[in-house]
Amino acid sequence: MPKCVFVTGASSGIGLAILNDLAGKGFRVVGSTRSLLRNCNLVQDLKAQYGDCAQFVEMDVDDDVSVEGGVKKAYEFLGDIDFLICNTGRGSLGSLEEHPLEEGRKLFETNVFGTLRVLKKIIPNMRKRRSGTIIFVGSIGGLVGIPFQSHYSATKFAIEAYAECLRQELRSFGIKVSVVRPGDIKTKFNESTKKYESPNSPYANNLSKFWESTLEIEKHAPEASFVSRKIGKIIKKATIKEGYVVADWKTLLAMKINRLIPQNVKEKLVRRYYGIDGDDKPEVC
Repeated sequence: MPKCVFVTGASSGIGLAILNDLAGKGFRVVGSTRSLLRNCNLVQDLKAQYGDCAQFVEMDVDDDVSVEGGVKKAYEFLGDIDFLICNTGRGSLGSLEEHPLEEGRKLFETNVFGTLRVLKKIIPNMRKRRSGTIIFVGSIGGLVGIPFQSHYSATKFAIEAYAECLRQELRSFGIKVSVVRPGDIKTKFNESTKKYESPNSPYANNLSKFWESTLEIEKHAPEASFVSRKIGKIIKKATIKEGYVVADWKTLLAMKINRLIPQNVKEKLVRRYYGIDGDDKPEVC
């Protein structure tokens, strides 16, 4: 009997790559999207390619009623959910000072509370079955604070904390919990990232350097399938680790070094990576 997977945020980027990869390997996969109408061509293409092995449900993780309906339809398609892959998320760019507080709330609503809404609907069934695997698609931004992406990093740090707590709460029920932490990946994520910058911003120079570096790094980054293939391997394992960094070899090395160096050195290396304040020159009073 094929294993059943529910992937949130599956209409583009990493989520879509996961859906394609797992359906192609014989899993039965349901992905969520905020709009079936907007993605009707994608839905039809996937059905033509994978038949009933790949389905979509409409679900907005920001809305309680929508999540309840989306999860219900996912169970109708799948019967049970063996693997839940929490992928829904969005980003923002700007200094904390200039970032509207309301927009910060919206980011937490989607990335954190949206994930919690889905978890609270699916965990009870996994717990009763005493079986299941939950994989969060986090970010290396949940291990290292990224300047000018403070709200995004904070949501990913929060996901790390929830995963650590859940892993301990659900262990006795046979449910496994892990976090996959992509580095820079070539998707349309940066294209959809909202940018906040005040006129004559005192951060303008560093923010511009940061964004230029981000876009340049993305040009040489792995494709979304790099992450989906890793997840495909993880869910076949009898034992999984608490987390996996999925990135190019330079980023993997940097994350290993990250655990061994003082905080001030870590922050300096992050700034150098993005080309901001590399010389650490003090302000003249």
